[in-house]
Amino acid sequence: MSILIVILVLAILIFIHEFGHFITAKWSGLRVEEFGFGFPPRIFGKKKGGTIYSVNWIPFGGFVKIYGEEGEGEGDPDSFISQPVWRRFLVVVAGVAMNFLLGWFLISAVFSVGARTAVDDSTRLHASDVAITITGVAKDSPAEKAGLAPGDRLVKIEDPQLGILEINTLQKFVEAVDGSRGRQLEFTVLRGSEAFEANVFSRPDPPQAQFVNGCFAPREGPVGIQITETGVVRYSFFRSIREGLTTSLYISSAVLMAIGGMLKDVFVSGKVCGDVVGPVGLVDVTSDAVKLGLLNLIQLVALISLNLATLNLLPIPALDGGRLLFLIIEKLKGSPVPRRFERFVHAAGFALLIILMVVITINDVTKLL
Repeated sequence: MSILIVILVLAILIFIHEFGHFITAKWSGLRVEEFGFGFPPRIFGKKKGGTIYSVNWIPFGGFVKIYGEEGEGEGDPDSFISQPVWRRFLVVVAGVAMNFLLGWFLISAVFSVGARTAVDDSTRLHASDVAITITGVAKDSPAEKAGLAPGDRLVKIEDPQLGILEINTLQKFVEAVDGSRGRQLEFTVLRGSEAFEANVFSRPDPPQAQFVNGCFAPREGPVGIQITETGVVRYSFFRSIREGLTTSLYISSAVLMAIGGMLKDVFVSGKVCGDVVGPVGLVDVTSDAVKLGLLNLIQLVALISLNLATLNLLPIPALDGGRLLFLIIEKLKGSPVPRRFERFVHAAGFALLIILMVVITINDVTKLL
């Protein structure tokens, strides 16, 4: 089920991205030869206004074919290559803009109806049902063996010697677990609306920070979980739009930092460290989101959309950002980069992206083993 959801989500997000290119090209008066849902071979198509609207057999996103993208039709008023740099720039950046706008819209919608999210001093006044929530579970840790998972909320802890321990803040949770090392604890946990008990051993000597296979592994703590305070946050309509934009920009900047760290790891150690996931890992993440409810799934879709927007904006050949870079160079030097050279650079960039995706997928599979 999770695999189908991932395929559907990615298909919709890619289609929306391509729709951004399509609608901007149409608005600019360019000749759009075809706008397709899915990828060929074609099931059927209908021509209207000079554009073939098609439905294709491979239902993974979509594509737009704009006359002049490959350099043909120079001098024709409706050719992409004949347009001024600023207009071509708008057409290329429109896909990124659509993914960002979708992420912003979804996050704002979630804020307007109320959803569980991380809280701090600035958001606590707007939050209800504040709880200590698990955000990560270390592999082979007592928490993983007890069946705990990201998204679980901790209600109380019972120590066989000390009784029920207060854990209404992060500090009190840390003190409770540290003070119960070497003993079996009973966690009362909420997963969605379902409560259950989990027996978790508080290790006397948990693993310390270390490098494992070239990747930094932080100190785990006695039970092996990462936690944060979360609450149900709900804003007014206009406040939700503002907070949605702020959150979207924050996520985009975090994605940039994560990509920078990933590239550094790949080139230095040949490994992908941290929480970077590919298609295989995304299925696992989606499965967790589905278990936690519709709002969590919507937040995940928003996160993926913002990831796609940020990734595509990077000045990497074969991505929209790489094409934008060539347009900027053309504007600065007053003439376009030779088409043959640009095609070669994009082809090389595409090959590198495929290699990187293979590395990330191998990393995903390794984590599951």
